[in-house]
Amino acid sequence: MSAGIEDNNLEPEIDLSADMPSQKIDPATADKTQVIPKLGQAEQAPHQVDVRVGTMLKDRFILESVIAKGGMGVVYKARDIRKIEARDSNPYLAIKLLNKKFSARKNAIITLQRETRKSQILAHPNIINVHDFDRDDDVFLMTMEYLEGQPLSKIIKHKGKPVALPTNEALRIIESMANALVYAHSKNIVHCDLKPANVYITKEKVVKILDFGIARAIQVSDVFEVDESLNQGDGMNALTPSYASCEMIDGETPEPRDDIYALAVISYELLTGLHPYGRKSAVQAHKQGLKPKVIKSLTHRQWRVLSAALSFKREQRPDSVKDFIHEFVPGSQPGFFKTWGLPAAGISMLLAALVIFQGNFLASHEVEIVTVPFTNLSQADQEKVLSLLEIADAHMMVQRYTEPPGSNAYVAYSQILKIHPGNPQALTGLSRIADVFARLAKDYISKGESITATSLIEEGLKISSRHEQLLQLRENIQ
Repeated sequence: MSAGIEDNNLEPEIDLSADMPSQKIDPATADKTQVIPKLGQAEQAPHQVDVRVGTMLKDRFILESVIAKGGMGVVYKARDIRKIEARDSNPYLAIKLLNKKFSARKNAIITLQRETRKSQILAHPNIINVHDFDRDDDVFLMTMEYLEGQPLSKIIKHKGKPVALPTNEALRIIESMANALVYAHSKNIVHCDLKPANVYITKEKVVKILDFGIARAIQVSDVFEVDESLNQGDGMNALTPSYASCEMIDGETPEPRDDIYALAVISYELLTGLHPYGRKSAVQAHKQGLKPKVIKSLTHRQWRVLSAALSFKREQRPDSVKDFIHEFVPGSQPGFFKTWGLPAAGISMLLAALVIFQGNFLASHEVEIVTVPFTNLSQADQEKVLSLLEIADAHMMVQRYTEPPGSNAYVAYSQILKIHPGNPQALTGLSRIADVFARLAKDYISKGESITATSLIEEGLKISSRHEQLLQLRENIQ
C-alpha cells in the first residue's frame, strides 16, 4: 500500500469546553488527539484561507492530494517544480498547512515556527525529516519528507480488528521507536502525543515517528530560546487520552516518563493486539483499579519492566527510555552491538558483506588527505555537509555505526568526505567508530578468540587505516 504521512488521526480533533481533569472521556474518542482551549480565551475571526488540490504555493509547490487531517491542519502530498526542473527522480514532499481555526489564533505562526524548529533539531533515522517553515500570504506551511507506507495504527488492525504482530517484528518496531525517543529526550524534547497513528512504517520497513509538533522542550534554554509565556498562553494543550499518562491528562509539565507510558501502551498492543486498559484513559483505569493482563510470551524480566512502564505514577516507571529498552528487548544494545552477538562464523560473513558494501573508499581516501576550506564549498554543499553531520551524530548516539547497510554513521561520514575531503568532524567520527572495533577486538583477544579479533581489527583499519590502537593490536597478535 502506498500512502503519505498521517497527521494524528484522519478525523478532526475535538474541542472541549472544560479543563481536562474534570472531563469524562468518551471511549469513542479515546484514540483521537484532543485539544483543550485554556479557559477565558476568546476566539478570533478566522482567516479566509482557500487552499485545495491543484493549488500552487510559493510559485513552487503543487498540492496533489490530501494525505491526512489533524488538529493543526491538513497534510498534502505535493510536487516541487524546482526538483522537476532539476530532473530529480523524487520531486515529492509533504506539506502541512494550518487550518482556518488554528490560523486564527494570535500565536499560530509562532506555534508552527516552533514546531518546525523543534522537528529540525531531531535529525534521526527514526524521526521524520522536516525541511522548512514558510508562508504564502496568509497560508502558513511546513514542508517535510514524503513517506510511502502506512501508519502503525493501520498495521495493527486487520479489517478493522486489532491483531498482534509476530514477536520479533513487534520488538524491532519497539526498539526503533525507543531509539528515536532516546535521541529526542537527549535534545530535551518530549513527544507528548505518541500513539500508533504517529508512528509510520515505510515500504522499506523503516520506523519513523511523526508529529513532534506538540512536543515541549524540557529545558528550553539548552535547545533554543522560547518565550515561556507562549507555552502557557497559546491556548492549546493536546493529547490522546488512551495513550496519555495521568500526569499529561492532569496538565502537569511533560517529561520523558510520559513518553515511556505511551511507548509501553503501544508495545502492549503490538504484542497482544489489545490495549492494556481496554482503551480507557490512564486516569479512568487508575480510578477503576485496572491492571494489564500478563503477556505469557514475555520473560519475567520483560514483563516486569513493561508493567512498570505502564504504571499510573511517574516515579514507578523506568527513569529513561534507554533503561526500559535495555530490559525489554533481549540483548538490546542499539544497532551495531547486536551484530557481535553472532558466532565467529557469522561475524566473518558479516565482515565480508561490509567490505563488499562499503568498498575501499577510505583506504584510497586516506592515502592523500586534502583539507578543503569549508567556505570554499558551494552553499548547497555546505548545507549537505551540515545535514550529514547531524545525521551521523544521530547514528552515533544510538550506536548505529556500520549497520544497517546504507543507513549508518560510517555511510554518513563517508558521504561527507566525498563532498568535503579532509572534513575534521568526519575523520574524528570515523576514528571513534574504529575505537569501537578496537574495544571489541580486545574483548575477543581476552577470550582467546584471535580469529574473530583479527577480523575486527582488519575491518576497523578499513575505516581508519592509521588508528594507533588497532595497529598496535594487530602487531601484538602477529
